[in-house]
Amino acid sequence: MRLNIIGLDKTVRRKHLSYPLVLSILGFAVILMVGCEPPLPPIKPSNLVIRPWEELFGVAIKPGSSDCYVVGTAGLLLVSNDGGKTWTRRRLDEGRPGNHLHQDLDLYAISFGPGGKEGWIVGEQGLILHTSDGGDTWQVQHSKATTQLLSVAAVTDKEVSAVGDHGTLIWSNDGGQSWEVTTLNNLTFYSVAFTDPNNGWVVGEFQTILHSGDGGKTWQVQRGGKVADFTVPPYFVVVPQSDNNVIVAGQSGVYATTKDGGKTWQDGKLPSERSIYGATTANAASTAGSVWLAGAEGTIFEGVPGAEWQTKDPTFQDLTAVTSTQHLGIAVGLGGTIMRTANGENWQLITESK
Repeated sequence: MRLNIIGLDKTVRRKHLSYPLVLSILGFAVILMVGCEPPLPPIKPSNLVIRPWEELFGVAIKPGSSDCYVVGTAGLLLVSNDGGKTWTRRRLDEGRPGNHLHQDLDLYAISFGPGGKEGWIVGEQGLILHTSDGGDTWQVQHSKATTQLLSVAAVTDKEVSAVGDHGTLIWSNDGGQSWEVTTLNNLTFYSVAFTDPNNGWVVGEFQTILHSGDGGKTWQVQRGGKVADFTVPPYFVVVPQSDNNVIVAGQSGVYATTKDGGKTWQDGKLPSERSIYGATTANAASTAGSVWLAGAEGTIFEGVPGAEWQTKDPTFQDLTAVTSTQHLGIAVGLGGTIMRTANGENWQLITESK
């Protein structure tokens, strides 16, 4: 047992990971609705039924639209075509023998390319699903990775990177027709994100930070990178705001920032020791450069890295993923939780398990 993370116990059990901590982490999604736009109108809770055993792990908003996608346990895909107000559910075909009851691998993360047509979902046992029609249909793609894939980033419409446990780093430059698979020191990597087609970062166990300058084909260690003292908390999320400004955060409220692309890192501590499982640039915030960090016990921290943090607690459920656009914010988490915001100030509970 490497780490013992507070919360997300049932999520960890579902993932069957070697490390009892790999939270259903990926993703904490917050899709924010911004700026000078009027506040979101009050809406009634969605009539979407979430089963008590269903957890939500990843979220994405398709570029150029208000279409929202959420992934979770046992092949679950939730889709909203109206900015998160109403949702429909699907059970994706994972290419396994048998009927829909056999399509039971958990889905951990989802990402669309900038054109909005190409997208990828990753999950248990190295599962990769791809869409070329904007999310209407999904087909299985194959790489040599068989471990849990915990995060995915569509760098372009053809280049995509994904990471997971046992040091897994995979990359494709042909839309997923072929994949290059590398590993690093049997570490678990929890999140991958890019600020442009070249520069990206990966974070993981033992406060490991990796950087790529070639779109994810190769990675260099900027911090950590080796199995260390088991008391060293992992980083779970990374938010690159530019080629130079990046924030990473993780267990027990630890975070670190860089202003020089990762040459040096400054450590920080959030107002509470609640772990962070999802993060995004806060495009809807009134203060430029703000980010949202969300995680254990439904906490969302808002602020500019290096300045004062504001704390919000819109739910008691652990939040696992967040994503944002300029005009919408969506957060998802355990207990089938989906929340929606216009500006980060007020969060509307759309649905939870019943």
